[in-house]
Amino acid sequence: MRSRWLGQMKSEAINLEFKDGRGSQSYTPTAAGSYIARWSVGAENSYRYFSAINDDYVVARYAGYPAIHQPSLKGTGIPIDLPLPVEQFKAGDPLYEKFLIEHRKYGSTVVAQFPDTPDLSSEERDGQYGTEMDRIRNLLPDDTT
Repeated sequence: MRSRWLGQMKSEAINLEFKDGRGSQSYTPTAAGSYIARWSVGAENSYRYFSAINDDYVVARYAGYPAIHQPSLKGTGIPIDLPLPVEQFKAGDPLYEKFLIEHRKYGSTVVAQFPDTPDLSSEERDGQYGTEMDRIRNLLPDDTT
């Protein structure tokens, strides 16, 4: 379904550069606006939405909750954040595994959702969040290396 409208859009083909078994490419848009990168490996297509902005733009991030069967925004070209409770950031958790697939295929951002902690001081909250964020960073793939 996605590829029908995507195939009708103006596009340019850019070859990837390969080094040590990894492909990469840099692209600088010539105008502000929304863009999508699409590449294929075998039968699998992957997508990354990105934008180029100038001083007149406002950037908004949207969150979706696919676990409760809300419609997805990714088909509209709007990147989404996928909030996941910190206790579910673990191998084998079905929602964590589903979100990793969404990240790999579409570039969705998996975001740690922390519980409200009104009774903690700022220092206690920083300690709790810092420890959990260190654990979570080690679980998520790092696309920059």
